[in-house]
Amino acid sequence: NVSVSIFILTPSGSIAHAHRMDGQMPINIDTALYKAETALYLRSSTHALSNRFSEPLARVTRVKLDWYLVSGGLPIIVDDQLIGSIGVGGARGGFDERCAHHALTEVLGPQPSLAED
Repeated sequence: NVSVSIFILTPSGSIAHAHRMDGQMPINIDTALYKAETALYLRSSTHALSNRFSEPLARVTRVKLDWYLVSGGLPIIVDDQLIGSIGVGGARGGFDERCAHHALTEVLGPQPSLAED
């Protein structure tokens, strides 16, 4: 009963796939892309990064780096090789990250555990 936007990026940052469900606003689409980019460039979940840089000063000093420190972006790693990233935006309550994790698990098999809140 939710609507999301999804981006999958290649290792070089090109868009391999993008999907927007009905009811998504432009900001939801943008944030899905930002999450995928952040997960790709930093090779970490955006949720884990959000936990790591939770202090206001830590976040402010990274604004210019265009890091989007909001749950919903995951790197896609197969056999210890980064093959891209996924970003999901538009849902609430941590569903973005769970949606991305579920998709990767369905397609690629078991995935690392999600970051704790």
